[in-house]
Amino acid sequence: MKFRFTTKIFLLFLLLFSWACQQESISPDQNATSFILTQEQLDAATLVYRNADLSVTGAPYNHRENDSTRFYIRDIYSNVPANGALTTGSIITIRAYEKVNNQRGKLKLIDIMVKHESSYNTIGGNFEYMRLKYSNSTDYTQHPNGILPDLLQTDIRGIDLVVSPESCVTCHKKASRNSFIFSRSFR
Repeated sequence: MKFRFTTKIFLLFLLLFSWACQQESISPDQNATSFILTQEQLDAATLVYRNADLSVTGAPYNHRENDSTRFYIRDIYSNVPANGALTTGSIITIRAYEKVNNQRGKLKLIDIMVKHESSYNTIGGNFEYMRLKYSNSTDYTQHPNGILPDLLQTDIRGIDLVVSPESCVTCHKKASRNSFIFSRSFR
């Protein structure tokens, strides 16, 4: 009798387990993938929010002193209009130029932040981070924010990048009250 009861419990468990593991039929809308940035979208991120976003030097947002804040003049661009909200697909780029006698010199690098869905990278504000170094082969008149790296180039693109002395996320977490952004106030 005890054997039959145990067997029935076991069979019931197997039935419930197999039922729970079945995949539901998912409509295409529910199976949508994470936002994927295109080169065209990156090229279009050229809006300036305010004059203070051009020729940024030092660390005016009190976040950290590093090579970027000491040696570069930075211009900040976005695809989000003034007073716009940061939503999936929002792009922020920082073009960093050599500082030569307190004047803008040669473009050295471009930092890019792309806003993804709310489950993408919660510890990093749901941003994807990229750092592109200047390349002689890039036509910056056509691609002002550089050439979009392949998704597999995780050394320059991903949920976090190590940019000495801190990673992108470690630094930008300091601005979590301002949507993980140091320079702009977004809705």
